[in-house]
Formats: sequence, structure tokens, C-alpha cells
Amino acid sequence: MITNEKLKGIKKEIVERAKGDQEMRRRWGESGFKPNIYNKKIDKENTRYLKSVVERYGWPSSRQFGKKVVKSAWLIVQHAGHDKTFQWNVLRLLKRQVNSAITPKLIATLEDRLLVADGRKQKYGTQFHIDLKSFSISVPPIADKKKLNILRQQIGLRPFEEQLKRVTRSVARMKRK
Repeated sequence: MITNEKLKGIKKEIVERAKGDQEMRRRWGESGFKPNIYNKKIDKENTRYLKSVVERYGWPSSRQFGKKVVKSAWLIVQHAGHDKTFQWNVLRLLKRQVNSAITPKLIATLEDRLLVADGRKQKYGTQFHIDLKSFSISVPPIADKKKLNILRQQIGLRPFEEQLKRVTRSVARMKRK
């Protein structure tokens, strides 16, 4: 059982940690992706905190924690690449309890990230590799290119070609900075 006071503290902490994550990544991008700006410690500390919450209370539900907190928790998991076991465990939890905050799109993004990190083919084509020196884009292998846009449509993602154009425009903006 979690008290209202404890719940309020956890909710605030998760949201603040996600904000810190995004602020660090914003500064990193603005610096031209200088390695000394990226702070791995933030990802590790955020993961450690969220892991303790999940171990004690389970994955935060939208009903109890609210959509903003649940999406913030997802973001922390998305950036927990140093702890793939935790990411895979959370993915299994999320697949069992899709809700209004954790949409199939977000689950697919995490799943693809994990597949690519494990050297396997991505299912939904959500992951792109961007070389931060040349600003070139590559697409990690996709499991079934023929069915890709059907799978994407089923979970509410845009067609892959449209997403690739968006990523290309975004990288072009990064290059101009």
C-alpha cells in the first residue's frame, strides 16, 4: 500500500527526473553533441530510481499516477540502455498493460530500440542511426519490409517513408546549428 504523501513524492520525482533528462539532451544537442555535455550519470541515476519504484510498486498506472508521470517513466526507461535487463522487463510489463498513456507506438519504439541494441532486426522501423559528425542517417535492418507499413498503421504510426523524411529534415536542422 502506498500512502498519498508517498505517491505524491514519487510522481513529482519521476517527472522532475524526466525533465532533467530532456534538459541535458537539449544542452547536448545545442552544443553540437559534444561528448563532455552528455551526462551518463543522469541516465543511470534515473534508472536506479525508477527501478526501485517498479520493484516496490510495479509499473506506474495511469489511473494511480497520471499520464504525465507514466510517460515520464517511459522516457526514463527508453534512455536506460545501460540496463537492458530492466528495459526488457519493463517492455514485458507494458505489453500486458497498454493504456492511454503508454500507447502501442511507445511500446513499439522501446521494442525496436531493444531489438536494435541486441543486434536484431527492428519490427516497426522506429529506430534510426545518426552519425553526429557527418549527420548521415542509416536505418538499422527491418524484419519484414513488405509488412512494415501495415504494422505501423496498426499501432498508429505514420508510413515509414514519411517518418524517414521527418528524420531527414530534423537532422538537416541539427546540421545547420
